[in-house]
Amino acid sequence: MAALHLPRPHTEPLSESAITALFGAGVKARKNLAWAWLEEGRRRMKGLDDATENTQRMAIPVEVSLRRRLQWNEPVIDKLPEVGSVRVS
Repeated sequence: MAALHLPRPHTEPLSESAITALFGAGVKARKNLAWAWLEEGRRRMKGLDDATENTQRMAIPVEVSLRRRLQWNEPVIDKLPEVGSVRVS
């Protein structure tokens, strides 16, 4: 059942030095972070996690996939316009 629970988000934003260490410097960091977040959302829509990454999976109804994506977006809904602008820059 633990796989069905979302992790608790950090209470404070990452520092610039942490972002640089994880994703690179400047605009590149923001783009890499946005792409990583989007890719993880896609994986979760498909029902993938570290345990199922390399195993055969069953088809998931569209409604379930969309619900998963909405749940993935909920904690960062106020940041989504920024993610969109970073992706196109």
